[in-house]
Amino acid sequence: MKKKVLFILGTAYCGSTLLSLILDSHPQCFTVGELSNLPDFNKKGKLDDFWNHQFSQKELHNLSLGLSNARISPAIPLKVEKFFREIVNDHIFRPYSIIASKTPADIIVDSTKTIYWISSMLRLKELKKEFDIYLLHLVRDGRAVLNSYIRKRRNMTVKEISYLWLERVTNNEAFFDNFYKNKILVRYEMLATQLPATVQQVCDFLGIGFRPEMLDYWKYEHHIISGNTGTRTSMNKYKNSLEEKQNSTNSLIKLDTSWLTEITEDTIKEFYAIVGNKNSPYEWDYE
Repeated sequence: MKKKVLFILGTAYCGSTLLSLILDSHPQCFTVGELSNLPDFNKKGKLDDFWNHQFSQKELHNLSLGLSNARISPAIPLKVEKFFREIVNDHIFRPYSIIASKTPADIIVDSTKTIYWISSMLRLKELKKEFDIYLLHLVRDGRAVLNSYIRKRRNMTVKEISYLWLERVTNNEAFFDNFYKNKILVRYEMLATQLPATVQQVCDFLGIGFRPEMLDYWKYEHHIISGNTGTRTSMNKYKNSLEEKQNSTNSLIKLDTSWLTEITEDTIKEFYAIVGNKNSPYEWDYE
């Protein structure tokens, strides 16, 4: 039976780190996080012990080369090099196979989220031949995304954020609509307010059994590459501050409604003046 690769598609601050951690708590899933950042993390020595112990330095070097989509041999064009390396089954351009060989999990979860990354990975012959591909489009109310951008990227204006959000959402919708099979749309708000049912839906989509204990994701070790630092910090604080018997899923996973009090009505008007009705399908009733 083929292993699976699940790509998570979405905008920044859509809840992908939370979903990734939950899926990573299932024994049949291994979440790599934002795999596109592996070359940079490896170069800076920021990979955790799992990556450094399970992979040799040569394997990490090869992974970094393959994932960076850069020319390896200066005298050979990249397309030609890829063609011949794939013929001889060279591991440099088989990153998911290398990762799959290091874990008993049946599903590799890549939460890089961008169309550029997913499209470039889908061109890998190893994915076409050796894996079943799944796509999960994670969406969130644009007003909440706007607020996260304002808080975390203070060098950006509301206008810049709004145009960026509009472009990403428009392109994501088209990519998702045109994706050939094995796709599902999930709302962050449903994940936060109807957690067991939403995770059950994702598990059914992936063909794995739902396990209630996966909702207590802070109880497990995770080795994801990058991702939302706020979500990970909250998880670590929660894990360190409570005794095992006191852990409660609902006390950590809550709907983020901070935008209701943190951004002004004028900011919301500026956002809608740019995005028009594009956010209408994603608006959440916070009453």
